[in-house]
Amino acid sequence: MGQIYRQGEDEIRDIVLTFDDGPNPETTPVLLDILAHYEIKALFFVVGKRLTTRGGAAIAKRAAAEGHIVGNHTFGHPNLRELGFQRIREEITRTHDLICDCVGQCNIFRPPYGTVNAITSQLLLDLGYSSVLWNVDTLDWKHRREGTWVRHGMGQIEARQNSIVLLHDIYRTTVEYVCRFIEKIRGIPTSRFVLY
Repeated sequence: MGQIYRQGEDEIRDIVLTFDDGPNPETTPVLLDILAHYEIKALFFVVGKRLTTRGGAAIAKRAAAEGHIVGNHTFGHPNLRELGFQRIREEITRTHDLICDCVGQCNIFRPPYGTVNAITSQLLLDLGYSSVLWNVDTLDWKHRREGTWVRHGMGQIEARQNSIVLLHDIYRTTVEYVCRFIEKIRGIPTSRFVLY
């Protein structure tokens, strides 16, 4: 995967929705229903240990079958800057194997907390991964009351041309207000949702 969003059409805002930390059997299936309703494809950066829990693998399979991309977000969501080579490699490769068992392939990675070190960068290169960060942080994990994260995210989207949006599919309040968020983005005449 070269670029996550397209470049070169100045009047168009490309919006990529990304969801971290799942899958969650209570919230992720509902989110997938919503995205299907809006015909939007997204990136799901999954935590490996969640794939080993009840329904986790089936949810990842469903996401991939519906056209979403499943990416690696480590096995246990540690801060990779605090780990040595062997532990970092295990966090990445263990989850890689689980994702490949579910969906066949995985070549995108998002480091927990957006932090990496030289060891992580070299490992990702050696393993053929592209790292995907974000430029819009909705803080949906923090601003949960009455969907205040929607306003926070929209302010950032309106301030830039293209957006890779960080969300979390494990929070009920994210899923409850994601329709409002999508509608507000669609209210920007020159915006479009893209996957890559």
